[in-house]
Amino acid sequence: MSKLSNKAFAIMAMCEATKEHLDITVDFHNGCFAFTCAFKIKKEQAKKEGYEQTYISGK
Repeated sequence: MSKLSNKAFAIMAMCEATKEHLDITVDFHNGCFAFTCAFKIKKEQAKKEGYEQTYISGK
């Protein structure tokens, strides 16, 4: 993985199949969003990190 830019941010998502929560790092490279890494995260830990403050829904 390359170095993250200062535009990188993390989002929380839930897998439709397993219902597991995921922390996904997103960065902006060459005019596009790049999903650079993802890992499982417990819902309680996500709340501590402040992920419940913003919701985005869509397909």
